[in-house]
Amino acid sequence: MLLEQTTLALKMVLVVCLTDSVLCQESSKYSHTSNDTIGIIVDPRFMPDKTSKVIASIKQKVNELREQELKQGVLNVEYFWTTRATVNAEYTGLVIVAACPDVWRIYRDNEENNLFYLVITESDCPRLPSNEAVTLPLGASGSEISQILLDLRTSRALNWKTVNLIHDDSVDRDLMGGFIGSLTKEMPSKQSLPSFDVVVFNFLTTDAEWEKTKRIHNLLSSIRVKRDNSNYMAKSLGLVNPINQWLFIVPDTKYNFNVTTFGNLLGEGENVAFAYNSSTATAQCVGGLSCHVEEILRVLVVAIDKSSTEEYELSNQVSEEEWEAIKPSKVERRNSLVMFLRARLNEARLNEVGKCDICTMWSFKSGETWGEEFQENTDATIDLLDVGVWTPRDGLRFSDVLFPHIEQGFRGKNLPVISFHFPPWQIITANPGEPIQYKGVIFEVLNQLARNLNFTYTVLIASNNTEGYTNGSYISPYVQTLEGEQDASPTANPTWDKMIDFVSQKRVFLAAAAFTHTYKHENIINYTAAISVEPYVFLVARPRELSKTLLFTAPFTPATWLCIGVSILVTIPLLYCLHMISPYYEHYKIREQSGFHKFSNCVWYIYGALLQQGGGKLPEADSGRLVIGTWWLFVLVIVTTYCDSVVARIRSGSHVFIQRKTTLLYLLKKQFQKSNSCDFSLGDEEFAEEQLSMVLAQGRDEEFAEEQLSMVLAQGSAYMPVINREHHSYCLPLLNACVLVIAIRIGRMHRVGLIHKWLQDYLPKKDKCWSESKSAQGTNHMVNLNDMQGSFFVLIIGCIAGGISISIEFCLHMYKVSKERSVIHPFVS
Repeated sequence: MLLEQTTLALKMVLVVCLTDSVLCQESSKYSHTSNDTIGIIVDPRFMPDKTSKVIASIKQKVNELREQELKQGVLNVEYFWTTRATVNAEYTGLVIVAACPDVWRIYRDNEENNLFYLVITESDCPRLPSNEAVTLPLGASGSEISQILLDLRTSRALNWKTVNLIHDDSVDRDLMGGFIGSLTKEMPSKQSLPSFDVVVFNFLTTDAEWEKTKRIHNLLSSIRVKRDNSNYMAKSLGLVNPINQWLFIVPDTKYNFNVTTFGNLLGEGENVAFAYNSSTATAQCVGGLSCHVEEILRVLVVAIDKSSTEEYELSNQVSEEEWEAIKPSKVERRNSLVMFLRARLNEARLNEVGKCDICTMWSFKSGETWGEEFQENTDATIDLLDVGVWTPRDGLRFSDVLFPHIEQGFRGKNLPVISFHFPPWQIITANPGEPIQYKGVIFEVLNQLARNLNFTYTVLIASNNTEGYTNGSYISPYVQTLEGEQDASPTANPTWDKMIDFVSQKRVFLAAAAFTHTYKHENIINYTAAISVEPYVFLVARPRELSKTLLFTAPFTPATWLCIGVSILVTIPLLYCLHMISPYYEHYKIREQSGFHKFSNCVWYIYGALLQQGGGKLPEADSGRLVIGTWWLFVLVIVTTYCDSVVARIRSGSHVFIQRKTTLLYLLKKQFQKSNSCDFSLGDEEFAEEQLSMVLAQGRDEEFAEEQLSMVLAQGSAYMPVINREHHSYCLPLLNACVLVIAIRIGRMHRVGLIHKWLQDYLPKKDKCWSESKSAQGTNHMVNLNDMQGSFFVLIIGCIAGGISISIEFCLHMYKVSKERSVIHPFVS
């Protein structure tokens, strides 16, 4: 809220441009003498009522100073009562008293002459380059805000695109026009400066506090934002966050104003600065054009005398040739003179030796808020830093940046993080006598964030000890393992819950681990933007190239084969006996000497049925048919089971394992290194994708007292970037202010491909087990000769058995023939 302000009264501005003095050696052994020539340009149109008085005063003062202060060298002064004066490279500098457009035109016309400038001009005029000139814009006391805004813009202290300017009705139209002009008007310099988009908000003051509060609330509500943050007024509407920048300008501070009390209102990650009037009002505070001209001319003559003396003494110590080689150039002399002028003017103000506008001063304070909650040996209070001052003559002098966290991030703070070993996301290696090494995708992201946001970190390793962590000298075995000793699910292991507890209690800045984004913990922590998307896949067994010579025996165990053999030996006699003793054949007188009445035929029938060949004839009796039918059912079950088992053994693989793809890739690599064989492959289909993120703590929930500020200059509405969904995230607390900043940085890493590169670096490299089609080759195996060698082995056995059988038959036949030859048969004719 803007308190009473004095109206802006622009005074005529005197711009004095002075040339650097050239050393004049009056008594050198080389008779080296040089003169300094300065030009004094006074525009009568700039001060029509005081022209003659000012000119006479300047001439008188120059003559007095040359006699009193100039002890070395020669100073020539030329006067110009028009801004169209022509100067050349012989001049050292110019003293200019003129309007702002004329000052900049003179500067551009003489830019190649390497002059220095002492300028007195009107208010709201951009200053000439600080390494070439001292610029003093004159204005009424209390109307400095527009000049301060202009100096902030020209010094690039405000890196804004949009400005929401909020004020009350104590700011009149002329003052507001000056404010807007300082932020938007085109600069006369060649240097490109940003022009802000300005949106002005005005609210009427009233005696009723509740009505004023309501109006401010409605006004702030109209500023477009996308995210809520904290609590008082602008904070409750999401306007105070790490993306926006707030500059509170307090022009009237005479009623026991203490800006440091506002530090208690600031929260983690907020960018808030204060510019307040720290001027003093005493009888010694004088100003005006004549005062400044006299003081500037005095300092100028002293500077020229000092420069001439130093050069004279140095030239006497070397030869003339050496002096020509080492003497300062015109640019070097100009820069040294300007530095000396600024130093002497500032020294005069601080020591109260000077008298012109020494009481006018504005101070700047800024909140250092990032990372304060996680610093050791601190009470987490936020202090306001003294970042700079503004005076009419020197302009802005910053000892620190206006918004420290915008340019310097966390300002080198050391932040605690917690993690544990979980490749490829977190890889922690500890070797005796060597520092702990932290690698993996998460730590690559964390290192990049540390570089971008200017912080360091200390890693606490999650453990199952009393404290819940180790300092890194010992890595607890209570971590995720790839061998399956613990559940590999990120949501089931107690280590993950322990890390979330550390984050939610704000014992660490973040949990550096690839957390699955779940709704379960959203009420106690914040997830960062996704670092990756992790799918689940199948792990299946590959068909192994094994010897299958005896594959036909593999489907059944030896005990099963024994039982089948016993069944054959029992069924053959049973079938023969039932057929022989059945009265059916006697009753119908159809008993034959062949068929099932022969034991050998029963043997071959049972054997043929086992091979699903059967016979051409069935028993006539029902008893025999029941035995044959039962045997066929037995054969059907045996053969079906046998065939399925043989096919399954040819194709191999009977189980699948479902897990995260990265975990399974590590399992495959580890299995290959252990067995040097490719026994498994991954399925083609990916499903149940999970977003992986880091975790931050939630922001604090506070109540703030309502404060009255005279004026607010804000950057504008927040912008929430859209982050690519293909990411993993970190774990953070409820809405933590750093979530926005980290989300932007992670989004940039995705866009330039850094996270994809890190993921490829840490995933197992391709080897001979790598298959583009993955499980397709495991399920579509082509049957080869090795798979079928068992069938050929059976054929060979059958052929050998047939050969043995026919040999026996020949032997029996030969034996029978030989026996018949030895018997004498009667011959009847």
